[in-house]
Amino acid sequence: MSCVPPYLDCTTARACLPPLSSTTLHLCSVPSTPLFLVLTLALLTILFITLSQLADTYLAATLAQIAKQHQLSPEVTATCLLSFANGAPDLFTAIASTQLEDFEFVAGNALGGALFIAALVLGTWLDGC
Repeated sequence: MSCVPPYLDCTTARACLPPLSSTTLHLCSVPSTPLFLVLTLALLTILFITLSQLADTYLAATLAQIAKQHQLSPEVTATCLLSFANGAPDLFTAIASTQLEDFEFVAGNALGGALFIAALVLGTWLDGC
């Protein structure tokens, strides 16, 4: 990645980055017009609404069933799922970075996430005192 300059255009991206990287696709394929921005925002809005409806229909019912089977409150079940979902990107990032032998990134990612969560929890706890 030493050939990547501080600024990037399509020609440089094609020379330095993999052809299917998000940067190359963005610089070489995505038009920068106001119409494209409006269409992208409309698509994102539709996708978020669809995701919300799917979660409400299927995820909530499944969580209620899991809570009932294991005799847990729905709040405990949802909190456990939220914890797993919150930690999954960190886990996948650590696996990918380890395969690339970028151990500094793994350490920084883990410590940064842990410090953020610790500060948030400690701040919330101290706010309640």
